[in-house]
Amino acid sequence: MQAATDGRLVESHMLRLCARAGPPRGTYVPLALRKSPRLTRQDGPMAATTGRRPSPLGGRKPTRADLALFATENPNAIDDVLPPAGEPLRLLIVGINPGLWTAAVNAPFAHPGNRFWPSLYKGGLTDCLVDASAGLLPGDEAHLADRGIGITNLVGRASARADELSRAELRAGGVRLVERIPAL
Repeated sequence: MQAATDGRLVESHMLRLCARAGPPRGTYVPLALRKSPRLTRQDGPMAATTGRRPSPLGGRKPTRADLALFATENPNAIDDVLPPAGEPLRLLIVGINPGLWTAAVNAPFAHPGNRFWPSLYKGGLTDCLVDASAGLLPGDEAHLADRGIGITNLVGRASARADELSRAELRAGGVRLVERIPAL
């Protein structure tokens, strides 16, 4: 604990945000330069790609109108965050399905009110507090990869609430996940 300038006590570890790699948010960066050079794995056999898709909103936070555009049947609403092929996966975090905000920025657990990232930080799994509300930056992804942390979802379709998923979707997602585990 540290004393703030006005005499309040604050938790010092909650004040340490990840050092942001790349240009400040809002700076125009050509699409070709936004893609992470890291390799990721996709469904089925491991396949090398040029990296995760950039945030569909170009690094800005979504508006209410934007969110409605992501309530679709797309089974691959967001990309998994996994260490590159050949690097160890020590911890796989599996969400139920992405929320609309998460799909809008292509970053897991991205809604600003989500306690996921503060929990990872407080639990010592990350060295800094990740702000995924406008998308993950390459430095954030690299930090997770260096720690051997992967993030995926049981069902890839984005929805406002998990109770919008059918039992069949959840069962099929469980089967796919069990099939993928050995390859990860």
